[in-house]
Amino acid sequence: MRDLDQAALKLREVTLVLLDQEVSDEQVRRVAFGLVDEAALRAAATTVGEMASGDDGPDPEAWLSGYHTVRRFLPTLLRTLTFDSTPAGRPVVEGLRFLASLEGRRQPSLKGAPQAVIPRAWRVRVLPKRGEVDRPAYTLCVLQGLQRALRRREVFVARSERYGDPRSQLLRGDEWQAVKDDVCRGLGRSHDPEVELTLLGAELDLAYRQVAQRLPERFWQLNLSEAGVAQQVA
Repeated sequence: MRDLDQAALKLREVTLVLLDQEVSDEQVRRVAFGLVDEAALRAAATTVGEMASGDDGPDPEAWLSGYHTVRRFLPTLLRTLTFDSTPAGRPVVEGLRFLASLEGRRQPSLKGAPQAVIPRAWRVRVLPKRGEVDRPAYTLCVLQGLQRALRRREVFVARSERYGDPRSQLLRGDEWQAVKDDVCRGLGRSHDPEVELTLLGAELDLAYRQVAQRLPERFWQLNLSEAGVAQQVA
């Protein structure tokens, strides 16, 4: 987040130059690169591109054009693979199971479609009218969720080497109890969750306080930057 903040602040400085009506078109690049050199500006744009979330972008529109292609393999996918999940991936698995229940049925009703899998960016397309569910949009919404959940290891396939259960190698039961103290001691952690949560809470509180202390200084630096732009234009 610190890298993203720094990149966003650099882009803000350049954007203020671009929006400043007092800076002529011929002066924009010179003034902007006077504040942020070209290499740093390119690096900032790369950082934002890599780290900023695009969940609310035009992504659904690009997916909707592929419905007929998806229908070629979807029945086989749903019939062949059995997906399971961590708690975070449960809405996706519920959506997949619902899609599987539609296969082989003529004009099936989608009134019972699980909606927890539908993110905000998809809701207008999946639910165009009250009480209606658009099947192509719902299908592609669930498959996009599956793609993301597989990458995050929130959904997995039993016995898959690449997309298997990420928890399968964890020690459990008596095996974990036998080595728990040694592992926690080696990592410098406590096996008592209350202790760990208290420490994390203290770290978060400290971070917020440090940010609050630096805010006046940051606003002062931004004001100086804007003043510098005005001086260069003058």
